[in-house]
Amino acid sequence: MTHILKDNIAEVYSAIFKYNPVANCAWILNRYCNYSCSYCWPFAHQKEKDFLTEDQYLVAVDKIINEFYKNNFKTINWGMMGGEVTFNPHYLTILDEIQTYISNENKMATNLVSNMSHLPKWWEKFIKNTEKFTKVKVNGSLHTEYINDDNKLDKFREKLCLLKSCGVDSVANYVMLPGKMEYAKKLLNFFGEKHIFVLIKGCRVKNEFISGYTKEEINFLNASSNEQLNRNNKKLLNITEFNGTEHWFNSVEELIAKNGMSYEGFYCTAGMQGIVIYENGDVVRGRVCKEEKLGNIKTGFSLFNEVKRCIEKRNCHCAGDVKMPKWRNNGNNMLKVG
Repeated sequence: MTHILKDNIAEVYSAIFKYNPVANCAWILNRYCNYSCSYCWPFAHQKEKDFLTEDQYLVAVDKIINEFYKNNFKTINWGMMGGEVTFNPHYLTILDEIQTYISNENKMATNLVSNMSHLPKWWEKFIKNTEKFTKVKVNGSLHTEYINDDNKLDKFREKLCLLKSCGVDSVANYVMLPGKMEYAKKLLNFFGEKHIFVLIKGCRVKNEFISGYTKEEINFLNASSNEQLNRNNKKLLNITEFNGTEHWFNSVEELIAKNGMSYEGFYCTAGMQGIVIYENGDVVRGRVCKEEKLGNIKTGFSLFNEVKRCIEKRNCHCAGDVKMPKWRNNGNNMLKVG
């Protein structure tokens, strides 16, 4: 597919956020992580504990929900991330608090990326504290610097199996470095025995594979990506041109890789339908547009009550930001989203 010129684009959207009154809260609860992987970005983890107080988190939950409700979003997806979120001592309490807002009208969903290092008893608590959520997904990140023998790998799989048996969408993630294709194939077989899907990713910088992969390894990674697309079995993101031509993408990563750009000047629901919260409590419109600060959970914040134009000149490269519906013409009926 050739790159679509920005001037030709009428709208970009994720179907779930355009056609449903669904809001998204991407919350970086902490940067603390019990692992220190050599390949992890320095800004993404730290050894110092940086947790806020339980009261600050719980007051924030109430405020977030009510702000989205004011904008007529009755379903909220909570994307919790770190660091290693599961070592935040208030994480399970936060989930349980969110559950108290669930009703026939108001729905909640959550997704988590974790290194799965807690014992099964902790995950049993997690299952209990998310049992009322409409959808729960856990991506178990397999870090072979720590999961470095068969016994540890068995325990990693057992925890994903426990989650899966309780209705949690459980996936294993593995970033395959050059030269590790045969090990990746073994992982596919190992997890496949228990019907656990393995998402094999290549290591990328600026959406391009790092150097060192052979042609055979690139083909293997592309095949793995296609398996993920077949698993979803649906087109998720759309770019529509002014002439009516539609381009569908199976993932945010595919859209960014093939047509990443700045959406400066587009109307965008970020800040009204979706927010990002940082570990220090800052609430911002999005990751890329983090300079548009909406406040702080410790001192107060307010979401936009209307759709605003994007003012960010940089390419929109964050999955959560890209998913928010955005369009060129303010006569677009997406102004009625929510």
